[in-house]
Amino acid sequence: MTDVRACARPGLLVVACLALTSACSGAPSTPAASASSGQATAMPETTVLGDAEVSASVVPTRGLSAVVARRYGVEQARNRVLVLVSLTEDEAPQTAAVSGQARDLRGVAQVLSFREVQTDGFIDYVAVATATPPDTLRFELDVADTSGQRTTLRFSRDLAP
Repeated sequence: MTDVRACARPGLLVVACLALTSACSGAPSTPAASASSGQATAMPETTVLGDAEVSASVVPTRGLSAVVARRYGVEQARNRVLVLVSLTEDEAPQTAAVSGQARDLRGVAQVLSFREVQTDGFIDYVAVATATPPDTLRFELDVADTSGQRTTLRFSRDLAP
């Protein structure tokens, strides 16, 4: 199975590997970004916040190993996705405040409750969204650094059955 810690790191090789296992498409966070297609585990959405990089990934919990699911305190289930956000500056983890919501195709919104998880010197902010595949979730994530600078990531992910 997959070690999801790498999903929120520069390079994000694990996310790219997971992208080969399920179908979805992603919309770019910024108008300058080009449209891409991929998986619920597609390459993460990224943006810049001051001198730091914000990275957000979405991973179906059913594809997590038991060890990774325990590390992040999530249940492996068909109808849940793990939302991972990190803030790094020069590849060093930074503290952030993360909030957001996910909205499904019916327009039903759910507030995402992010919590900080520290493992092996990394800081991840994790939340779980619920949706029954096939569906599309549209995410709007607000991230603030310790100086109060803020940014918003907006993207969507298709959830394959």
